[in-house]
Amino acid sequence: MSKVNGYKMYIQLQQLKEMGFSKSHIARKLKISRPTLNKYYDLSLEEIDEILESMNTRAKKADKYHDEILDLLKKHPNILSSVIYDRIEELAQGYPGFTEGTLRNYIRYLRKEHDIPRSRHTRDYEAVEDPAMGQQMQADMGENGSTKQMN
Repeated sequence: MSKVNGYKMYIQLQQLKEMGFSKSHIARKLKISRPTLNKYYDLSLEEIDEILESMNTRAKKADKYHDEILDLLKKHPNILSSVIYDRIEELAQGYPGFTEGTLRNYIRYLRKEHDIPRSRHTRDYEAVEDPAMGQQMQADMGENGSTKQMN
């Protein structure tokens, strides 16, 4: 949740609370869960400010590999996140403590923070003339050559 959305939600919650709405009605109206409502229900403005500020500065699981990931992204802007994950697995000598999806989100965050766009390449292709009869063939790589005859 962004800081602005957090403040909006808090203000709406307090307004509905002052109007006398029940907690369940407030949760449904704001489309938040009851535990979230209970978390913010009795907080002061200073306390909500601390919570929202801490949400923006939370540590990320992939932070300990920040320099390695950033270096790879700067050298190879089109590198796949799966390749970076494999490199981190090698550095960590096994499971790095987060999933590949977590790393993808972290890479997206780093690209935005450091303005490292992924360049989009269009494939170059063109139509070719059909060769003469008998000069072209198609292979199905899924076939292994051992076909059974059916009776």
